[in-house]
Amino acid sequence: RNMASELERRIEERTVALKQSVARVETLQTIVSRGPVVLFLWRVVPGEWPVEMVSDNVAKVLGYTAQEFIGGRVSWPGITFADDVPRLEAEVARFLKEGASQWSQEYRVRNRSGEWRWFQDWNRPIKDTNGAVTHIQALLVDVTARKETELALERTHRALRVLTGCNRALIRATREQELLNAMCQ
Repeated sequence: RNMASELERRIEERTVALKQSVARVETLQTIVSRGPVVLFLWRVVPGEWPVEMVSDNVAKVLGYTAQEFIGGRVSWPGITFADDVPRLEAEVARFLKEGASQWSQEYRVRNRSGEWRWFQDWNRPIKDTNGAVTHIQALLVDVTARKETELALERTHRALRVLTGCNRALIRATREQELLNAMCQ
């Protein structure tokens, strides 16, 4: 009788702990699904990067469903800007070779509507019991607004440098031809 009640007590404790864990996971899923950060779990297969898990809010952020990624109908290399793919592959290979515990990258991704968006990701390799990297966990954030601001700022700085050079040439030139030569350099 005493052994049965001890077993019942342990089962009840574990049931309560399990329910609390499920509640925490559901809370985390709710937080992620309402936010701008997309979570990915990629299997390490260079050139393919099959998705084994992705947060449901990927549909809100990119327009593709989680099932499209998990089922392979949408691939990460397939929607990543072609000029960015070789750089990203080389960087990941280098990070893995160096044994990096985490890294970040920026690149362009085409959403379902065909618009190119800039993303920054933060990655962490996952190793098996033998120490081999099998997966990469990633957090992705759309940084398009920041990137567009940076590019506009670069264009403005370039224009200001040109104008400054023209102003210097205008001040220094004593003849029209000298001015034209200085401005065309």
